[in-house]
Amino acid sequence: MLDVQQKAFQACLQSFVEANNKRVDKMVREHARYVADLRLSLQYTQRELDEMKMTIHSQSDGLSNTTRDVEQVTCAQREMEHGIDYVENQTRRNNLRIDGVAEIAAENWADAEAIVRKSFTTALKLPEAQANAIRIERAHRTGPSSTGRGSSRTRIETASCKPLARRNRVASS
Repeated sequence: MLDVQQKAFQACLQSFVEANNKRVDKMVREHARYVADLRLSLQYTQRELDEMKMTIHSQSDGLSNTTRDVEQVTCAQREMEHGIDYVENQTRRNNLRIDGVAEIAAENWADAEAIVRKSFTTALKLPEAQANAIRIERAHRTGPSSTGRGSSRTRIETASCKPLARRNRVASS
């Protein structure tokens, strides 16, 4: 009887061990598959990460080139603005400004030129022949018109004489 009990116990124990072994083997296979899937996913993710790094690197190079181009264009723009300001200021320096001359209603370029020539002879005491010999490139008033508003304020008459040597002679008189 002890022999039968021993064999029954061994059979029970063996079936228990086999069941546990099957269960553990199944869990090991599942975990091995899970680890293999994780490795594949990690490789795929690593490949994507490497591709993104390459893309970022190439975009960084492109961005630095674009930044350099923008800086060059900005520098060129500043130089052009400086040149434009210089030319505009030079043009302003070459203008004669005549103040205190009454304004005529509907004044045109010919009227403005006549006012400038008259101021050469009256205010600057130039001989009329010399005043008429000066070539006036343009003459006009600056600022808003005051003729229709009943204002007694006069606008400044601006004239540009060519050539520059004559303008300097007029200005130095």
